[in-house]
Amino acid sequence: MSLWRGQTDTKNIVIEEDDDDDWDTDADFVNDISEKDQRWGSKTIENSLNTDRTVDVGAIRRDVAEKHEQGVKDRYDQGPKASEGYGGKFGVQTERMDKSAVSFSHVETQSEHSSVTDSSRGFGGKHGLVADGKDKSAVGFEHQSDLSKHGSQTDAAKGFGGKHGIQKDRMDKSSVGFDHKADLSKHASQTDASKGFGGRYGVQEDRKDKSAVGFDHQAKLSQHTSQTDAAKGFGGKYGVQQDRKDKSSFGFEHKSEPSKHGSQTDGAKGFGGKFGVETDRVDKSSVGFEHKSEPSKHGSQTDGAKGFGGKFGVETDRVDKTSHSFDEQSKTEQYKTKIDAKGDVKNFRSRFENFGAAAEEENKRKVEDEKRKRDQEFKKQVEAAKKKEAAAADQEKEEDRSKDQEKRNEEERRKEQQAEEQRRQDEKSRLEDVAEQKRLNEEQNEKQRDDEKKQAEKRRQAEEIMQAEEKRQKEERRVAEERRQADERKHEEEERSQAEERKRSEERIQEQERRQIEERKQAEEKRQLEEKRQEEIKREEERRLAEENRIKEERMLAEERRVEEERQIGEAKRIKEVQSESSQAGRAL
Repeated sequence: MSLWRGQTDTKNIVIEEDDDDDWDTDADFVNDISEKDQRWGSKTIENSLNTDRTVDVGAIRRDVAEKHEQGVKDRYDQGPKASEGYGGKFGVQTERMDKSAVSFSHVETQSEHSSVTDSSRGFGGKHGLVADGKDKSAVGFEHQSDLSKHGSQTDAAKGFGGKHGIQKDRMDKSSVGFDHKADLSKHASQTDASKGFGGRYGVQEDRKDKSAVGFDHQAKLSQHTSQTDAAKGFGGKYGVQQDRKDKSSFGFEHKSEPSKHGSQTDGAKGFGGKFGVETDRVDKSSVGFEHKSEPSKHGSQTDGAKGFGGKFGVETDRVDKTSHSFDEQSKTEQYKTKIDAKGDVKNFRSRFENFGAAAEEENKRKVEDEKRKRDQEFKKQVEAAKKKEAAAADQEKEEDRSKDQEKRNEEERRKEQQAEEQRRQDEKSRLEDVAEQKRLNEEQNEKQRDDEKKQAEKRRQAEEIMQAEEKRQKEERRVAEERRQADERKHEEEERSQAEERKRSEERIQEQERRQIEERKQAEEKRQLEEKRQEEIKREEERRLAEENRIKEERMLAEERRVEEERQIGEAKRIKEVQSESSQAGRAL
């Protein structure tokens, strides 16, 4: 399948001339464009055949590939690398490595097995516990503990009974022995009634209540108000007591002084102050009756040379650009008329207008002459007024000059004072700057000295640390040597003490056996005595129980006899009652 392409034959072209052609085309146009060029444009369109402006897809593809390769390279250069970061040249960077991290080159020193270690130290220490490290309660295999004796082997003279009784120094305060005889308290009928609640048939004086009184007490009754002294109390000598009365209260003898009327007060003070306002309290804007105000002058009394007109007119520095004065003479151009000598009817209108213009020009001339006369008279009056005002102006100028001179003098004095004040301030700021610079220099020098001192102190401390470390190592070596010698001496002493201890243990065992034999003999004798005493107590208890049983049986028999007698008596009473009732019933029948 082939695509259609438009082809143009540029060889056989026939151009027909037509005078009636209305198209805006060139009649001599020849389409000599090639097949390749017609793909991009036309010769009639400017720059349409410029192939430099066309898009080259291959160039774009190559440019995109180059930019992509360059971007990948840049990202690789800017991104992390295996030789940096966590590994750092195929290993951990030393300045970022963790303190506890080690590399693959690290060789750990393994601890020795227990079979390789020196068994003379450690848990056993020379086949036993290290003396300075073993527990206080730990003992060796050679230790022989003293067994506590059985209760049958102990001395019965001590302990709970203490010589067959409680030890006196350990006995409870409230405990008593079998030989104790308690003193019973007497009955109330046996006590001395002169003591106790009543105390000689009354309350004891040292124990009775403060508010309690006896039967012999006679209370004193308070007096009636008619019997009291009226000179005291509320009134105090028929009035209020002076030390208790209120500050604002008065007696009947008090005479208050009424305040004076306004007509009786001193008029020299107060609102007016010597019949007027007090000068130190007067208002800034207030004036007295003696004040004479100067009214402002009327417009006819003011200087006409100043103000709106300025020397009878507008001040020249304030005059408007478009305004004119009365003495200004405007130059008018003379109206020239041209009268035609010929008696032409067409020029009648122009001649009539010329006559009117001439009359108007004559009137204007007369007005100007009249105005000129008035101006000359006004100028004469103005000259006279100027001469009169010149003298006043000279006097006023003299006063103004004197005032200006005073102002200038005052201004010069003020400037001199300001200059002096400025000079003092400049001098003060200069001195402050000098002092500040001096202080900064001193601080800098002081800081340098401090830094030098700190560095010297650091060097001294480093030397001291090194000396202390050397001294500590020497001391540790000396202490280790002394400890080793002490361990050897201690081991020898322990061996001697163990031998002595074994000997003492054998002696103690023999002594214990002998004492145990004696204690068993004493315990046997004591046991026999105790058995005899227990048998006697048991027989006594049996006799007491037999006696109590006998007494109980007798009481029970007596109680049974009493109950039988009461029953018989009650039976006899009921029989009698029945007989009496039956006899009464028979009599009633």
